[in-house]
Amino acid sequence: MSLLNRAPVFFAVAAAGLYAVYNPTDRHLWHVWETEAWPLSLMLLASLALGIVLLAMIGAAWRSLGFLGTLVLLSLIGLLGWTAYDLGWLIEDDARFLPWAWQPLAAAVITIGFRWPRFWRAITGRVGTYDDPV
Repeated sequence: MSLLNRAPVFFAVAAAGLYAVYNPTDRHLWHVWETEAWPLSLMLLASLALGIVLLAMIGAAWRSLGFLGTLVLLSLIGLLGWTAYDLGWLIEDDARFLPWAWQPLAAAVITIGFRWPRFWRAITGRVGTYDDPV
């Protein structure tokens, strides 16, 4: 399987998890807890499963990138957003855009962090992960 074949899957899982936690519609886990629309056992199960998946992915991304790597990645994404805004690609008057826009950006950060060791090996050309003999 190719190196980047699974990156879209991780992105989709991260984005779906983030959209399930919160999105501008009333179809998200936060709204379910506010309105108590589901039975308590189902709300706890969904929250626990979603929390485990998201925390595992965020934790792995943080361990891979560290503070500095996360800061650099967020800076690059911010710079891309600023450039898109400066070029007129983002509509400043559309208040509905921003609540939908942060989840894919956060999912991109999580995915890049989660897959960073493989990305780094592909970028540097390092095939094996063996330590040099002493």
